[in-house]
Amino acid sequence: MKRNIDNEQEQTAQAAFRTFVQNKYTSFGPTSQMIFRTSRELIYDCREMCEPSLPDVAKVMDDLGFKSDQFCGQYTWILYEKEELRY
Repeated sequence: MKRNIDNEQEQTAQAAFRTFVQNKYTSFGPTSQMIFRTSRELIYDCREMCEPSLPDVAKVMDDLGFKSDQFCGQYTWILYEKEELRY
């Protein structure tokens, strides 16, 4: 029974995180909108909406086709902001 509850919570966190990422970022775009975020930074950004685990973040980001790379000595996700910068 506990295993089913844990699995259900995991799927809910993944679904909420997926929605968060899809609303805010895309996996490709112009270089001017490229940003780098670690998995922990993404968890922090969506903290009011959901609490995904590090494996949840990795699964969702891979499923959505986001690439990762090492940036300034840290393993980061390459994201493109959907909303254009306003000056």
